[in-house]
Amino acid sequence: MAHKVFICHSSKDKAVANAACAALESRRIPCWMAPRDILAGKEWGASIIHGLDQCQIILLIFSSNANNSAQCRREIERAVSKEKILVPFRIENVMPSDAMEYALMNTHWLDALNPPLEQRLNELCDTVARLLDQPVDPGQTALWTRPPQPASRRKWFLWAVPLCVLLLAVVAVAGLHLYRAKATTSVGPTPEGTATPAYNAQSPRDQPTIPQPKLPKTQPGNVVHTQPPQPPVEPKRDTPPPPPAISAEQQARLDALETRIDALQNASVGVNDSLANLKQQMAPNTLNSQWVELQAGMKTSLDKATDALRQKDADRAERYANTADADIKQLKSFLGR
Repeated sequence: MAHKVFICHSSKDKAVANAACAALESRRIPCWMAPRDILAGKEWGASIIHGLDQCQIILLIFSSNANNSAQCRREIERAVSKEKILVPFRIENVMPSDAMEYALMNTHWLDALNPPLEQRLNELCDTVARLLDQPVDPGQTALWTRPPQPASRRKWFLWAVPLCVLLLAVVAVAGLHLYRAKATTSVGPTPEGTATPAYNAQSPRDQPTIPQPKLPKTQPGNVVHTQPPQPPVEPKRDTPPPPPAISAEQQARLDALETRIDALQNASVGVNDSLANLKQQMAPNTLNSQWVELQAGMKTSLDKATDALRQKDADRAERYANTADADIKQLKSFLGR
């Protein structure tokens, strides 16, 4: 996947650079950032030049640290010589030095001085998307959105609703016909010329009496045989089917998933500790609701993966493990790990 935005920043502003990178990549705008995208064993300078060549936009996280960084000045000078689009993102109220002012004197700034940082990052993402001629959703307020549902699921919903309505209509018509057939059978046809006797229940004395059967009189020496009471019959209870046998291949897959889920649990502990430390170091409300949602989603996915593994459901366990792995990677990208 080709990178589109080169993030130029001082190592002392790594937290803000990671937040900007995560926000842009959540909008599906791939970013190049050192040292994350420098392959081990490659020369640093050559990798920087290669990253500048393949990107269309150079995002400068401008602060007093970047203003005094010789590395940032060299990267901006190379970007100007290659006629790249410069987007300065100022996080401190400082004026650029002579070299920086010469490179940025004709460029409009994006100020991130007024909190919250989340809103400023949203404005940055909208600006970069417009510069790249990508569609911008005006109602989008969060930095992270869930992936769209597959088209097959939407098509299933479109034809499932009419099918359910048709099925309910068929059942209603069949029930109406059955009710009418029972009513006709119970009444029955009456011969012509005879009137159907009407039943008048105004008084209990007017109701017809039904003769009761006479019980045999018991005489001395005669024994009336009665059937002994039968014990109540207990309803049959369906015994649960035995659990299906697990093959050796399935057991091996479950063992591998258990090892992977344990590793994800350990990784989540480190991510939670890093987020707690970052929250103490950064300004209040810097960690927005996106990271809180990702952190909660990571825990929920790990719990569901563990529960599915306990139930020997390898497919469900693997699905939740993949979701937790994606959340951990996005949080690590924010933390710069």
